[in-house]
Amino acid sequence: MACVTITEYNPANGSILGIYTMEDGYIPESVQYYVAGEYSALEFFVNTKAVPPKAQKRPKMKISQSATRIKADGVEVVKLSWLPKPCAVLVNGFEYEVDDGVFEWGTHLPGAHTLRVVAFPFLEWEGTVEAE
Repeated sequence: MACVTITEYNPANGSILGIYTMEDGYIPESVQYYVAGEYSALEFFVNTKAVPPKAQKRPKMKISQSATRIKADGVEVVKLSWLPKPCAVLVNGFEYEVDDGVFEWGTHLPGAHTLRVVAFPFLEWEGTVEAE
């Protein structure tokens, strides 16, 4: 008997939950929302508004970062613009919720700092800023 591969997804947001290969014609009762084929959660989501729902590549964010170097004086800031609304920005393990599409951050701590933006279904964005 032939095998088929399906990708299960969350109907609320289209996030990929799992990939299954099974005998053709057999879908477990526990799998209610799926699309045919194999799709990586890192690269794809399921557009649940499409009829029928279909897997699509996760779009890239078009973020503008004002600087890659700032003074570690707590006054000078790096500004991220064109953020998806809403999103989360993670800096050094701290998460900031952003609703207006702009994030400004400064520090007294010298060194390299990673800024990461998360807003599903977009691909995550990562940038760095050096505080001197």
